[in-house]
Amino acid sequence: MKRLKVALSLLLVFSICSLVQSQHATATKLIYEDSGEILIDGKFAGYEWNGTLVFEVSDEFSILLNQSKNFLFIGVRSSEAHPTHFTELFIMDPLTELTHNFHASFHLGERIITDPSWETLPNWHWGNNSGWTANVIKFDTMVQDGDALQANKVYPYQGQEFQFLKSKFTGKRILIRVEIRDFTNEDAKAITFPITSDRKDAYGWFELSFK
Repeated sequence: MKRLKVALSLLLVFSICSLVQSQHATATKLIYEDSGEILIDGKFAGYEWNGTLVFEVSDEFSILLNQSKNFLFIGVRSSEAHPTHFTELFIMDPLTELTHNFHASFHLGERIITDPSWETLPNWHWGNNSGWTANVIKFDTMVQDGDALQANKVYPYQGQEFQFLKSKFTGKRILIRVEIRDFTNEDAKAITFPITSDRKDAYGWFELSFK
């Protein structure tokens, strides 16, 4: 019985680890509709993200991908006890060649990048998210520390959980770039996924196919 328990434990560990993908991967396909109901609260409850593909992009951050019958889920999870990051998510639909910029921090916002040079970016219209949602960072107050805006009593969160209607996209294939930024340090370099991707070259972004 003891040997059986050890074998089952090793099998479970192997199964979990097999979901962790290389940070240098360039494409994947979501085959199974494993996800149940994911509560978009930034807490990343393990049972909600069953069957998730996980990409470790740094010592602190992971990108999670999952789907249900009608929804696509993209998570940006931190291992820090008190993270101070927000997420810029860029998705290009190859069939329309439109690049959407989804923003999740203290507000949600969406804009379409129409300038291929990225020199002129549209203004944000906060709260205009349609066909998608994500958790926002919640706090009691914000205080000014020199030139930096500091969070005071930020409610605990582990990252941003994005939920998209699959019907928001024309086909079943999209290109993704993630920028993870620190809201307490505007000068800090963004952590990106894929690591070597460039904003201006969507065909160098991560390719995600789904059912």
